[in-house]
Amino acid sequence: MFYRHINSLLAVEHEHSFFELYFVWRGGLEQHSGGWVYEIGEGEFIITPPGMRHTVKSKTKDSVLFNILIPKDVFNTILFGALTTSHPLDAFLRQGVAGETANMPYIFSPSENVELYHTGLCRLVKALIFECYRGSNNVLMINGFLNQLFGIAFSDNMNRHDD
Repeated sequence: MFYRHINSLLAVEHEHSFFELYFVWRGGLEQHSGGWVYEIGEGEFIITPPGMRHTVKSKTKDSVLFNILIPKDVFNTILFGALTTSHPLDAFLRQGVAGETANMPYIFSPSENVELYHTGLCRLVKALIFECYRGSNNVLMINGFLNQLFGIAFSDNMNRHDD
């Protein structure tokens, strides 16, 4: 499921049985989970694993946030074939699929050439929005976009030299 976050919603603590990915198109979001506050800005996303209690709210009234709800089985059937166990995102996703709640969400923030990543991610999210909202239920296309989204996160993170 894919939808735009409604900025006027109250931030209510909750949890899910699926992965929740928020992409910040414009503005920012604030997520509270595990006693921590995470601030996510434009071109970044945050993934909350199944079972993690959290609240999410827009940073400003004109923020544009997109929420992608991803069932655990998507990772089992589509994405895990391309993942490597040495990557931190791989470990995070595998824990969530196995029902092991992570102690923090996974945050993607482009490390180099933010504008290039922001532009690429925005085009990808725009294509994903179009595909989801036109109601075609083209699972192959949607899974392809998700693969690209996670591919960007993997390739960016692999270029970093820190934890």
